[in-house]
Amino acid sequence: LQMSKVEKKEKDKGSSLSYMFRLPFAAGNVFSASMLDTLLYQAFIKDYIITFVRLLLGIDQALGSGHLSSMKITKDDLWIRTYGRLYQKLCSTTCEVPIGIYRTQPVVCKDSSNASLNCMDDDSDHGSGSSNPERAEISAMVTSRMDSMEMPVHDYDDVSDRRNSFSYCIINPSYDLKLEKDDIIYLIRPSSLSPTASPLIDERKMRFKYKREEPTGADKETSERLKDSFKVEMHDPRPTCSNDSEEGLCGTVV
Repeated sequence: LQMSKVEKKEKDKGSSLSYMFRLPFAAGNVFSASMLDTLLYQAFIKDYIITFVRLLLGIDQALGSGHLSSMKITKDDLWIRTYGRLYQKLCSTTCEVPIGIYRTQPVVCKDSSNASLNCMDDDSDHGSGSSNPERAEISAMVTSRMDSMEMPVHDYDDVSDRRNSFSYCIINPSYDLKLEKDDIIYLIRPSSLSPTASPLIDERKMRFKYKREEPTGADKETSERLKDSFKVEMHDPRPTCSNDSEEGLCGTVV
């Protein structure tokens, strides 16, 4: 993972964000509360932040633009070997741009006292369902709710199954990173490869009576107001002749 090395480098630099390079953050199991505070503050003073975040999450997309997709590395794809070669292959053939990897690996217990203790605890929890009744109750509630909504129950990953492996996301991997079987590659797929619109596009954007909301400052009225505020009165310095004057004297327009 090399996560510990990155965390050590950040500590040596005196950074206070070294904890964000630990596995729970990379796996997406936790997040920093300060990130949410920052988003709330920025959204209060900048109207376009909400629109920008929705674009990043793939909730809103412009018609004709590329959309987020994914592909799974199978046994037949292992000949590509590295992420750099996969990047070259996709860009030269399908014009898809890979941006990250979602990788799942089995849990390996190290020969240390803390790790062995944690593994023993995991095994005991996995062996006896009554050791943690709260988790069993939550699992039963989720399963019952999915059944009432006519959703496939097997899509829900049980807690005991997740403990046997851990998943994490690698953003902007190095070119020499080796690919592994079952890796999920996040891709930006161009719209030209899709005969239909992206499924992530809100259907309301397809209707003509609903106009797409743009960030404040990008609308036409605001632009016109800005143009009017910069207008300067111009005076013509050329002399003009007055028609009312009998002598035809010329004056200057002020």
